[in-house]
Amino acid sequence: MNAWKVVRLRTIASKIGSGVTPKGGSAAYLETGIPLIRSQNVQNGRLMLDDVAFISREQDEAMATTRLRPLDVLLNITGASIGRTCVTPQMLEHGNVNQHVCIIRPVKEEVDAFYLSSVLESSIGQRQIMSFQAGGNREGLNFQQIGSFQIPLAPLPEQKKIARILSTWDKAIELLEKKIAAKEKLKKGLMQQLLTGKKRFKEFGKPAKDGELPEGWTLFSIGDVIRFSGGSQPPRNTFINEPKEGYIRLLQIRDFKGDKYPTYIPRDLAKKTCESGDIMIGRYGPPIFQIFSGKAGAYNVALIKAIPKDELLKQYMYYFLCREDLLRYIESFGQRSAGQDGIDMDQLNAFPFPLPPLPEQGQIAVLLESSDTILRKLRSRIDSLKVQKKGLMQQLLTGKTRVKV
Repeated sequence: MNAWKVVRLRTIASKIGSGVTPKGGSAAYLETGIPLIRSQNVQNGRLMLDDVAFISREQDEAMATTRLRPLDVLLNITGASIGRTCVTPQMLEHGNVNQHVCIIRPVKEEVDAFYLSSVLESSIGQRQIMSFQAGGNREGLNFQQIGSFQIPLAPLPEQKKIARILSTWDKAIELLEKKIAAKEKLKKGLMQQLLTGKKRFKEFGKPAKDGELPEGWTLFSIGDVIRFSGGSQPPRNTFINEPKEGYIRLLQIRDFKGDKYPTYIPRDLAKKTCESGDIMIGRYGPPIFQIFSGKAGAYNVALIKAIPKDELLKQYMYYFLCREDLLRYIESFGQRSAGQDGIDMDQLNAFPFPLPPLPEQGQIAVLLESSDTILRKLRSRIDSLKVQKKGLMQQLLTGKTRVKV
């Protein structure tokens, strides 16, 4: 690698440090003021300010040593989002960070901010971040560890060219994510109208006015049309982590989000099972009342299977259970069990369920499924772009592929 070198991060950064959560915690946040950057704001490749918290000027004064500057590199150093990184944009003139976000201030004569953030995001940086989380050390990264990171350093003009190339992928991903957000908003509004009869297909009748039951619909409660079947909890000493003859997958809430930690139990201990097309509900949280589908196996006590009765189509039931007003209702009655929020089943069963005839249910479900298909395709495109970017980073940030400056 002509003129490339490997350096410790501390030698190319004038500052490595994080802030604090202001006294009073989230209760001290304001509607306006100085932006306080938290871990949820730091996404790979960009800073998301949609749900940014604000602090007062007095609080910012007390945290003067962790004020942000444009082109600071931000790195999440605790929790599930550890390792996410981005660059503070030029337009953010004032800001501060809490203790979960580390500021890395690059020495601009040595390293380009966007290049450094890309190295940290790449497998080069992530391997080093995760190496400090091995074994029982899962508290997060400290500043000494961050300063010890080894950074492959190209000549500065080449760094800037590499960063520009990678930013093309970031912009394409960001555009698709904005498109998804817009389509999800449209779908949410459409779903609310269709499931309350305020918007209807012409062949089924006129739209309902506020507070009215649409013509041809019947008012039930959820418990009238859905049966819920809770899971069972086999003894932990029967668990294994690899598939084996005579064993079945034991599904937990985490398994609907990924297959990183599969669990299997003896088939004769599988008291409650589900098919991949069944609708499952997360009983405990936070967050509670997550709606899942797509996995088959036995399921544990943290999950409930929703079983539609004869007058209700399964796919229509799925969309009804996804209603935002239903989620807010369930959250308002959340019971705590062993430190977790849980669903109050009596309140869930009592929630009103205005039910259209089966043919109208089918039409509504088909329309909403078509929206979901579009969203799945867009998310698949994002996944493809991320894979492409990852491969490109591996080539460019190791010098295996050189760029002309």
